[in-house]
Amino acid sequence: MPDFNKDVSRLRSQIAALKEQLQEQENGVLPKAAALQRAEASVYAFAADVDFPAHHFLDQERSHLVNPTPQGANGAYALLCKLFPEQVIGLLTTEIKAAYAGGVTIADDKERGKMEAKFGELERQEERIIRQAAAVGVRIARRADVNPEVLLAS
Repeated sequence: MPDFNKDVSRLRSQIAALKEQLQEQENGVLPKAAALQRAEASVYAFAADVDFPAHHFLDQERSHLVNPTPQGANGAYALLCKLFPEQVIGLLTTEIKAAYAGGVTIADDKERGKMEAKFGELERQEERIIRQAAAVGVRIARRADVNPEVLLAS
């Protein structure tokens, strides 16, 4: 008689490992080139929002102190982006490259799709073994997190 418990344990070990990989993919980051491009675009977008109100200096009714800094939470950052875009991009590039050098998981939809398909196949194999065991009187408890579609498929 086959060792159903051993077979299910082996599959559950594979399922757990694949589940962990899927979680890493879910929390994955953009490819480095896309992150660098996003940083540069962000700097220029913030810089574009900065307007130096020269007309405020001309107005006789205003105070002699004119604050050209954009208001709001990103005001100082936007002003830095306007005045020193290349330096801000350089700083962001250094930080982004350091983050990628630290070892990150790159999100990959194709790879995730392959892993999800493999995950489904492992769950179907597990269910087949559990049902084969039940047919010969061996009871094996199902995992609490098994996909209900797998249970209903047969």
